[in-house]
Amino acid sequence: MKIIKPKISLNQKLIFLTLFTYVIIIAFLEISEYQTSKKESMAFMRERVIQLSDVVQYGITSLMLQNQCDSIPNFLQKSGQTIQSEITIFHPDTGAVLLASHSPDSDGGLRDKDFDRYVTYKKTDPVTIDENHEQYMVRFLPINNTGSCHRCHPSAPSLLGVIKIKHNLDNFLHEARNNMIRHFIISLIGIALFTLIFSYAVLKLINEPLRKIMKTIHRIESGDLNSRVSIQRNDIIGVLADNINLMTEKRKEASIELEKYHAMQVMKASEMSSIGEMAACIAHEIKNPLACMSSALQVIDREMADTDENKAIIEEVIDQIERIDQSVKQILQYVRPESEQISAVDLDDILEHTLSLIDKYASLKFVKVILSKGVGEKRIHGGPKALQELFFNICLNGIEAMKAEGSLTIVSSLRNTNGPGEDGKWVEIDIRDEGCGINPHDMELIFNPLFTTKEKGTGLGLSISSKIVERYNGCIDVDSIVGQGTHFKISFPAVSEG
Repeated sequence: MKIIKPKISLNQKLIFLTLFTYVIIIAFLEISEYQTSKKESMAFMRERVIQLSDVVQYGITSLMLQNQCDSIPNFLQKSGQTIQSEITIFHPDTGAVLLASHSPDSDGGLRDKDFDRYVTYKKTDPVTIDENHEQYMVRFLPINNTGSCHRCHPSAPSLLGVIKIKHNLDNFLHEARNNMIRHFIISLIGIALFTLIFSYAVLKLINEPLRKIMKTIHRIESGDLNSRVSIQRNDIIGVLADNINLMTEKRKEASIELEKYHAMQVMKASEMSSIGEMAACIAHEIKNPLACMSSALQVIDREMADTDENKAIIEEVIDQIERIDQSVKQILQYVRPESEQISAVDLDDILEHTLSLIDKYASLKFVKVILSKGVGEKRIHGGPKALQELFFNICLNGIEAMKAEGSLTIVSSLRNTNGPGEDGKWVEIDIRDEGCGINPHDMELIFNPLFTTKEKGTGLGLSISSKIVERYNGCIDVDSIVGQGTHFKISFPAVSEG
């Protein structure tokens, strides 16, 4: 048996599966950690922006109250550099930039680009925005026109301006992404080291033992039943090796028993063949003397007067000689069946002729014989004499099985077959009797030669019938119920039309 080597070995599959699982888990954990860290950091940045913007608001308000408005631009510039943010003061109604910590928006003639967002939002909570593929956190703080401001400003507008703190988050997010990448690279290095260690472990613990097992199996398949797997382990590999060794031992024992049984069968077949030849020779030698004895006794019987007291004895001897002659013919038929020219025959004609031979015997037994011929011509390839003997043996057994009145029913039919392994048409003959039936423990023996339950039987009738069915590629099945009767179903391939 040729062993087909797999394209991918078991250890490669295990390593790949483990590596793939490990990478997926690490990637999931890193992404999950990045998202969690990003969320926590954004919350931290929000609090920081709130604190810094409150400080800026307080500083601007203080300078305004101290009438130091000229110091506000310098304060904005320094504060923006300190907190690394853009600080802008714009008009609450028009959005015109009043002051800014950066250029070019420091020109008061420009309109703040986030003014529309302020008009829509109008809250002091920080908000995250995307701008030019960058992320910012923006907070708008109003400069209220309080009573202290009325020294320099009219009391009519409620707001003197709006402070906008805009903090760029890209540096912070970039650092977070770099940290995630560094962690992932470190994890990949760990995966590589783990893969090397795992590969070595798989190679030593799994691949090499399996290779030994495969070599041993190959030797066993080649016929070396003395080969054993030399692996002593307490894991699944060890259990597998022990089971293979046990299976091999049982196979070796079965092989020895099979060889013994085969030798016995050959010897038995040889003995049966010798016995058959001997039986054929004996039967042949007995047949001629029996014919001479029967002829001589028939002559004596015809010459004796009907009143002669020995006439009954002579007739009984003639009947017994006839019985012996029939047994001899059956033995010769079983051992050396007569060669008969095979031709296409009609089974309905064979059945009619056979039943005409046993009709008188059936009448004496008060058995009603019923023949039912189905539609169609039922022609098969066979020998007329052999088929006649087949049906004669089975019908005669059915009549003899009925001790009292009963019916022997014979039904012929055609059956179309379309199942697996079947082709064309079959001719079926069903023979049912209402006799005593066959005991279940005798069902497997009824076709064996010399097996009989009759007091005056040879046990060759059904055996010869089975050989005839087999000779013509047919099949025979038997069903029987003790006390109700027996059913024989005989099937032959039908001759194709045309």
